[in-house]
Amino acid sequence: MIIVTLLINVNMLKKGEIMDESSLPPILYRYRTCTDYNIKAFMFDEFWVSSTLSFNDFYDSILIDDTEKLINQIKMDYGKNTLFNLLYHNNLLFSDFYRQNIEEHIHNLISFYKEKLLYKIKKKFYVACLSETIENELMWSIYADGGRGYGLAYATDILKDDDTFIINKVKYMNNRPKKDLLFDFFKWYKERFNINHNTDNNLDSMLSEFIEQKQKKVRDVINIIAFEKNKCWKSEKEYRLLYMSQSECQLSYKNIKTIRPKAIYFGEFMSLHHKYILIKWAFYHGLEIYEIYSNNNKIFYKDVYEKYKNEIGILENICSGQ
Repeated sequence: MIIVTLLINVNMLKKGEIMDESSLPPILYRYRTCTDYNIKAFMFDEFWVSSTLSFNDFYDSILIDDTEKLINQIKMDYGKNTLFNLLYHNNLLFSDFYRQNIEEHIHNLISFYKEKLLYKIKKKFYVACLSETIENELMWSIYADGGRGYGLAYATDILKDDDTFIINKVKYMNNRPKKDLLFDFFKWYKERFNINHNTDNNLDSMLSEFIEQKQKKVRDVINIIAFEKNKCWKSEKEYRLLYMSQSECQLSYKNIKTIRPKAIYFGEFMSLHHKYILIKWAFYHGLEIYEIYSNNNKIFYKDVYEKYKNEIGILENICSGQ
């Protein structure tokens, strides 16, 4: 069995390689729910990132390939006996191989390896999702518990000078560029192994070796799948922080840095209990404090620092039941 250590790191994605940092807005915002997990992170200035494997958008971080080109290549490079062996050892023979259309079998094989390879690649990076706006009703609804959560503002001059991750603006498109990663994999697979006689190779190890040997290609693919989304998400005006893991991600979330936000924004419908907890820590951290409100179906915010500085005792009495 082949044992390979994956060593893709953030140096593959050098600062300025992806985007012009001068185009970054001065502030980026992060919408949060009032979970114990998020409140603790706020209290201690923890900056958590997420694996895209946990995202609810099933078109996020997907791999687009030229399937027709790939089918033609496999038909040319792999004989029927070889295809039979590959399908058999991967439990993909669902019908009579020699009677069914060969393209259908190849399509099954492509789908199988595509899923396995993409999963392997997605376990190599985390992202943090931010927005250039804090006045987005849809985002307060989806990402901040219907306005019962809060938003954090981060100064991008701090973020962009950090070599831990890369910042890039999300591009919204319905026709995403195709990448030949699977094309390269099947070429590499044919050259690397005598697949006519050695179809019992450990798939996980093979994919790991391929990713290690094709690091530049993998970097290009990550630049595509991590920073592009369908147009239906355009209103989010999203920026992402990409963090490359030194080893395969074993958890859905990871605390990577200590970063203090510049300001906090309370959702319009946040409970007094959560507001009291967050206000105390916002004062402790010296943050600007704002409150979201709506008027005529539009979202606005107002500075409430002085208001809550004078009313913190009243909030404490209310939350303690006095």
